[in-house]
This record gives sequence, structure tokens and C-alpha cells, in this order.
Amino acid sequence: MAFKRFIGLLMDIIIWFFIFFYPMIWLMDMLIPTRVVSLLLVHGMVLLLLTVAAYQRGGQTWGQKIVAVEIKTMSHEVPSFFRLLAHFLSAYLLYLYSFGLLYIVSVIVQQIRKDKRMLHDLISGTKLDVSQTAEINTPQIGEGEGKNEQI
Repeated sequence: MAFKRFIGLLMDIIIWFFIFFYPMIWLMDMLIPTRVVSLLLVHGMVLLLLTVAAYQRGGQTWGQKIVAVEIKTMSHEVPSFFRLLAHFLSAYLLYLYSFGLLYIVSVIVQQIRKDKRMLHDLISGTKLDVSQTAEINTPQIGEGEGKNEQI
């Protein structure tokens, strides 16, 4: 699960930062003369767009969809918009503004805990689950064995 989570994060970074973030920075720099204000606005817009996209997809970002994992509450329900916002905001603040140092701490916490939750999951009351669509489409052991169909 940790590897899937990391690959999903990399996919989201590619999608959100290189496709949305940098063009938005360029646009805001043309519209707003103060760099700090434009950066704060863009960070806020990207965070809000990420939350809306995950909420619309039932708790999955685009990167998580690719690796077939989804964000759930502790009772295995789709998180509310505000819980998703808390999830992404806490991850954003913890990991981005600590230059990744707290991400390393969070990975260690994830490996130690039985439920495999990271720091931002603990803060927001969420967890990462295998997607239901992945479970439906995955063949079961023994399925299709012993059938010799000829064309």
C-alpha cells in the first residue's frame, strides 16, 4: 500500500503542479504584481481544485485513481468535502512547508502503525483504502482454471 500511495502522490504532483500550478502562477504573475499574493492565491486555488476533484470522484484524486486507491473515513465511508479539505490542507502544510522532512517522519509513522495511516490521515480522520472498482475487476484465485476453450 505504501508503494501505491507514493506512486499516486507522484502522479498527482505531475498532474496538479506541472499542469495546473505553474500555468496558474504565470497567469497570476501577469495579473497581480505582488509575487507573494499571487503564490498564496495559486496555492489556495490548487488546494481547492484538488479537494473538489477528489470530492466529485468519491474520495479519489486522479493519481489515486490510476493506482486504484481511495480516501475513506474510518467507518469506510466517502469523506465529506470538509474532511477532504482537512486531509489535503494538513498534507499540504505538513509536507510542502517542511521541505519533505515531515513526509519522511510520516512514512516512518505509517510503517510503525498497524492501520498504516500517515500524519495527515491521523489529523483528518481518514485512511487510504483499495478502490472498490479495483476489487471488482481483479480476478480471484482459481477463477478460470481448468477451462480449455478452443476457438
